[in-house]
Amino acid sequence: MNDATAGKPALTWFAGSLLLCSCAITQRVMPITMSDANVVAVLNTIDQIEVDAGELGKAKAPSPKVKSFAARLAHEHSASLQGRYRLAETIDVDPQKPQLAMALEHLHGESTILLQNKSGRDFDEAYIKDQIMRHEQMIKLLEDTEATRAQPDLQQHLRYSRPDLLSHLSAARAVARQF
Repeated sequence: MNDATAGKPALTWFAGSLLLCSCAITQRVMPITMSDANVVAVLNTIDQIEVDAGELGKAKAPSPKVKSFAARLAHEHSASLQGRYRLAETIDVDPQKPQLAMALEHLHGESTILLQNKSGRDFDEAYIKDQIMRHEQMIKLLEDTEATRAQPDLQQHLRYSRPDLLSHLSAARAVARQF
């Protein structure tokens, strides 16, 4: 690493943190202003991000527990995504990505780059820490969004999705305690 690149990981982390803070602020405002089509698109984006992250974890994690957790995420978020496609048809919405979905994709891209540059136990710890943070945010977003929805099927979907995310969060925390 030379002087020009020495601070790059810290700068990337800092930029990601700023984006994350921006997303956290946006999450509190957006559920009120998002249409049902926007909400479905954000949820689809989150699930696709988690499928991708799960695939990365399965491929790169040396720990069998992290690999197993990652495989679970990839499988369950893929199933959630398929279920949401059916929900979108049922409630007759065509998902439309709002800025929040695009910001989440950008943050995921930055996170993936940082994770790809790690290996061994460093990867496992960073991956699990990232999953804990993401699932905490997803749970908060679901809670905030559910209260703003008038469409009963979407509101029910949001309510029923929460226990799965809580289960993922609990599992990630259990894996983290082993480090």
